[in-house]
Amino acid sequence: MEVSYLMVARYAEAQPMGINIIGGGIGVFTPPSVPFRSQAIYVIAQLELYEDDVKITHVVSYRLRGPDGGQVTATEDFTIGESSIPENRIVQYANFAIAFHNLEFPTEGLYRFDLIYDGQPVKAALVRIEVDSSGSSNSAQSGEGGSG
Repeated sequence: MEVSYLMVARYAEAQPMGINIIGGGIGVFTPPSVPFRSQAIYVIAQLELYEDDVKITHVVSYRLRGPDGGQVTATEDFTIGESSIPENRIVQYANFAIAFHNLEFPTEGLYRFDLIYDGQPVKAALVRIEVDSSGSSNSAQSGEGGSG
């Protein structure tokens, strides 16, 4: 299994042939103060599953960790069931778009949305909360957060 991408977006919707993403690649939120509550944040992932991967069921979830490394919230586990790869392909894709509603970021700092695959963190999408005391806050920006 490989992670094609993992990102934070303003909106996303999983489709049979991919994911519709709006405002993808958010790396920084600049609210006027903390705690900061976001109405909705979407975390999107695409996994590449190879022949050995599709022969068994896998468990996937997300976990948000705060600047201190402690868990802020987590999703329930969901499964990728057994399947097969068509003969004319070498990979099968699994797309995920998870919405976090009314999510509170209590402090400034770097937050990590961890993708958990079979109980192990495999990749993280990073989001930094930086208070903008100038009053010209643009609450979400693309850029430096990225994935790691």
